[in-house]
Amino acid sequence: MSQARLLGFGPRTPLYYDMEAYPATLNGRVLRFLTSWTRELHTLGYSSGVYSNSLSGVQDLVNNYANPADAMPDVIYDALWNGEANTSDPILPSTDWARHQRIHQYQGGQNVTYGGDTINIDEDYLDVQQGVTGGSPQASRAAAQSSGDVDAFFRGADGRLWHDWYAPGSGWHGPVSMGGRLATQPTAVASVPGDVAVFAKGRDGRLQEASFVPGTNWSALRQLKMGVLGSRPAAVGQANGQIDVFWRGSSDKHLWHAEYRPGAGWSKPQNLGGDLSSVPAPAVSGDGALTVAWRGSDGHLWEIRRSGSSWGKAVEKGMGKLGSAPTVTGLPSGAVDVFWASSSRNGVWHITYTPGSGWSKATELTGGLSAGPVAVSAPGKGVDVFWKGTDGRLWWSASSGSRWQKAVSLRMGVLGSAPFAAGQPSGVIDVFWKGASNHLWRARYSGGSWAGPASLGGAVS
Repeated sequence: MSQARLLGFGPRTPLYYDMEAYPATLNGRVLRFLTSWTRELHTLGYSSGVYSNSLSGVQDLVNNYANPADAMPDVIYDALWNGEANTSDPILPSTDWARHQRIHQYQGGQNVTYGGDTINIDEDYLDVQQGVTGGSPQASRAAAQSSGDVDAFFRGADGRLWHDWYAPGSGWHGPVSMGGRLATQPTAVASVPGDVAVFAKGRDGRLQEASFVPGTNWSALRQLKMGVLGSRPAAVGQANGQIDVFWRGSSDKHLWHAEYRPGAGWSKPQNLGGDLSSVPAPAVSGDGALTVAWRGSDGHLWEIRRSGSSWGKAVEKGMGKLGSAPTVTGLPSGAVDVFWASSSRNGVWHITYTPGSGWSKATELTGGLSAGPVAVSAPGKGVDVFWKGTDGRLWWSASSGSRWQKAVSLRMGVLGSAPFAAGQPSGVIDVFWKGASNHLWRARYSGGSWAGPASLGGAVS
C-alpha cells in the first residue's frame, strides 16, 4: 500500500489482486485471503478489486456474495473470453456488483499496433465508477453514490422512517416505509462504494440505525447502545468504511461521538466536551480529517478538529452570535467551509479553513435566511450552499476557489422546511425539502442548469 501512495494513487482508488485459476480444494483459503485483502484495503482508505477466472475466483465470490463472514471486493474483474464487449456473465447475478462495479476481460492474447509498435494484450470492457474521499457534506437526509444512485430519507407524518431512492436509468422509486418510531429527522451517509447507513433519534431517545450493503436488503432499524441523545444525530462516512456519529448530550449538552470501523464494530460513546445549543455539524476533509462545528450556549460559533487519531480542544471562533446552527463541508485539499445565519440581519455568513493558513475572516453572502443553511462539495467542483430565504424560496450560492457567485433564488416554489442536499463527484446535486401537500420535493442541478421542482410524494412531518 505504501507503493500505491508513492505512485500517487489517492484514497478510494481501486487496487486489484490477480487471483489466477486455482483448484476447488483451495476455495476456502482463497476466500479467506480475498476477504483479508478487501478489509485491509478499506482500512487504508482504498477500494478493493479482484481479477479472476469466471469459473474459479468469480464463481466462488458469487457463491459467497451474501455471506456476512466474507468481505466482497468493491469491483469484480471477470475473465471470461467470450468476445462480448459488455459486463454480462451468466455466472454473475444482475444484483451483484450492480452499481458500476464491473470489468470484463472479454478477449485475450490479441496483437494490437499503436504508433507503429505491435504488442500482445488482453482486451477489457469497463463499467467502473468509484468515488473519491473528501468533500463529504454536512450530515443530511440524503446520500449520493459515485454511481449516480441517490438515497433520500425523511420522518413521515406517521413518525416512521421513509425512504426514496434514485437509480440511473430507472428514476425514482418509493417512497416506502422502513418502520420505526422517530423523534427527529434522520441523517444519512455513504461510505464504501454502494454502502449506505441512516441514523435517527428514536422515540425513546436512543440512537437508531439501518444500513444497506450491495447484494443484500436494507437491515431493520436497530438500537445502538449510546445512551439518551439530546438532539438528532449527525453523521459522516469515509472511504475506508468508517462512520462517525455526533450528537448533543441529553443532560450535559456536551458533544458526544461514536465511531464505526469495519471489522471492529461500534466504539463506546465518547464525551468531547463543549456546551452545545444546536445539532453538531461534522464534515470530512483532506485525508480523513474531521471538523465538527456547533452553536454554543453562548450563541457563538465553536469547532473541534481531529487529524489522525487525536481530537483537539473545542475552540470558540469569535464570530459573534449566530442566528442558526452552522453547516460544514470539506474538500480533498483539506479546506473546510462553515456557514451560518447572522443573528441581526438574517444574512448568510461563512469562514474557510485552509491548511497551513488557518481560518479566514468571516464574509457575508447576499440573501436573507429563514431556515438552513446546508452545504455540499465535490472534488474539483467547489462548494454549493442552499437555504430557505426570508421570502420562503430556495436560495443558492456557489464558489469556485475563493470567489462566490451572487446568491440567487431558484424559483422552486415556497419551501415548508429547511432544505437538505446531496452532491455527487460528477457535480450533480439534488436538493430536497418539504413542499406543497407536505410531499417531499426535489430539484436537480446537472450539466450547468437546474431542473424542477418535482414532487416525490410521501407525507413529510
